[in-house]
Amino acid sequence: IQIHQKDYRNDPVVENSMNSIPKIDAVLEKTLGTHGFWAKRIRVNAVVSNARHSGGVTLVGIEPDKEKAVSFIGDAVTQGRYLKKEDKNKILVGRAFLKKFNTGIGKKLILMSQDTENEIASKAFRIVGVFTAESEGVEKQFAFVPLDQAADMLKLSGSISEISILLPDLEDERSAANVAQKITQLGTTPYEVNGQKFRLTISIGISVFPSDGDNFETLLKNADSAMYHAKNAGRNTFSFYTEDM
Repeated sequence: IQIHQKDYRNDPVVENSMNSIPKIDAVLEKTLGTHGFWAKRIRVNAVVSNARHSGGVTLVGIEPDKEKAVSFIGDAVTQGRYLKKEDKNKILVGRAFLKKFNTGIGKKLILMSQDTENEIASKAFRIVGVFTAESEGVEKQFAFVPLDQAADMLKLSGSISEISILLPDLEDERSAANVAQKITQLGTTPYEVNGQKFRLTISIGISVFPSDGDNFETLLKNADSAMYHAKNAGRNTFSFYTEDM
């Protein structure tokens, strides 16, 4: 299951981030308990460069320990090491990225993206690890840094782009639907920021292993498609992936 702010899918910029994170965490803790895992992320389009090359990537800020439970990346590092929460200016890139940019472990990369003040933010990172994936496109496209480092670079204090949820022990789709229904209830209660009241609008896409995919990349892509379908269907709803999406 993935949760985004309602406009994020069409325009994945920092302005379309989610706030009120402690409240969301509290609801997820109450709803999932020990029966599921979730991880918060910051995900933005960025430009990466070194002395030889430059190009576009998807920069993903992650909670290293929690991310291990919900995605492939925790077990995918084949060179160097995985990220640590306390890492400063460290980045994890794919094997195909390494080849494309003619770089290696310990080398420096410059990341640039737009921050919350519509200014160009840039930060230098050193490659600490290299991951492999089933798709070379994933290896070229995604770069991972600790969540706090991404938030600092983009001036995103207290905001995130998405939440990814893994429900490994559910017996059937009905159980997943019950959990999703409870999460969408976040959108029924207003919350207050600086004296102004807001409501979350939550669209949830669900893909199921193994019927909707037998690897992380496929499940993620199909959950994205289901989420987009849910968004078009109305506010505070969820949708399961189907092949005609």
